[in-house]
Amino acid sequence: MQNGQFKTLPPISSDECGSSTDPHRAAYAAERAALLLGCYRRGDAENPDLYVAAIAAVMADYPVDIIKRVTDPRTGIPGRSKWLPAVAEIRDFCEAEYEPVRRRQEYDRRAEERKRALPPPDDRASRPTVADLKAKYGENWGIEAGPTQKQRREGSLKEIEAANRIVFERECRREGIEPKGGVSPSLLRLIKGEGNGG
Repeated sequence: MQNGQFKTLPPISSDECGSSTDPHRAAYAAERAALLLGCYRRGDAENPDLYVAAIAAVMADYPVDIIKRVTDPRTGIPGRSKWLPAVAEIRDFCEAEYEPVRRRQEYDRRAEERKRALPPPDDRASRPTVADLKAKYGENWGIEAGPTQKQRREGSLKEIEAANRIVFERECRREGIEPKGGVSPSLLRLIKGEGNGG
């Protein structure tokens, strides 16, 4: 202990720190709590032994690496706070340091649950290869090639010609003209001048 400041530290039992606290971690937390208090002026704690026991009890609830970070004079509370922190501030600091660890643990837990919920992956060794599929289905994977753009355009023109032929023949029959002549009754009327009112 530094300069005889702490003659005796009250023991930290597992009951004081929570039933899940490891006794070795509790001892480590007490050591680091003493280090933390040693980083401040001697008169800042009214009862140094009780203060160390209290913050050791709080820190013992966290993993060793969190305790070490929180009490490290370079990166922890001593390097950030000019005044001796209250026990609640110690807990807040520990929580802030532990939160990313907790989030990662939760992420890993959920990932493991999802993994267990999914069916096992297929055995890829039994799947056919690309070469096997091409050998079985051919270069077009068994899909027959459709008509080309030119063939589609030619088909559309033939459909239009057939529709025009039907309209022409109907008009010729209605007017009593033989469709073989190739001239529609509308055109004949235009030629004779009947279609423009003259």
